[in-house]
Amino acid sequence: MSLYAIHMLNDRSGSPRVLAGWLREAVAQGANPVLYTSQGPGLLSGIHGVEHRTLPYRLGRNKAETLLRYFHAQAWLFFHLLFRLKSGDAVYCNTLLPMGASLAGALRRVRVIYHLHEPMVRPKALHALLHAVARSTASDALYVSDFLRRALSMPKARCQTVPNRLDPMFLADLQHIRQSHPRNQNPTAVLLS
Repeated sequence: MSLYAIHMLNDRSGSPRVLAGWLREAVAQGANPVLYTSQGPGLLSGIHGVEHRTLPYRLGRNKAETLLRYFHAQAWLFFHLLFRLKSGDAVYCNTLLPMGASLAGALRRVRVIYHLHEPMVRPKALHALLHAVARSTASDALYVSDFLRRALSMPKARCQTVPNRLDPMFLADLQHIRQSHPRNQNPTAVLLS
């Protein structure tokens, strides 16, 4: 069995941070996940034990160019996975965006897992398309809040609310900061985005 994890844009935002933690945990439990994401120095780069595959996706100079690149990447992802997926595999779509991966997974009759972090994709027409594809292809849906679970309902999927947790590496860094600063010094503030 293989786990194919897909995240469109490897940046430093919240959803790749959550996925990076899930991937590290999967590797620690003995899995060998395959990660499809864009090139870039984001939070998904260099995770040990994960096979990295580069998606042909990046942001364009304007919204129209970005949208064209997005649909090109979806077609590439669909055909790339369609011929790789085998019985027992799973496709893990981090956000609504990996539509091509979920369609390939549904056609190959493998488990399609959506991890949903945000309530809306812009433009609205794209959001409607992505939500419709997810509703028809998802085997499982993981939501970071009950609000998202209501906003992006998927009646055919097994649904679960799994609030985001802090990455163990981040917590270790906080512990190091706490131990290295005596109590009589000014406190350190940590801002989470």
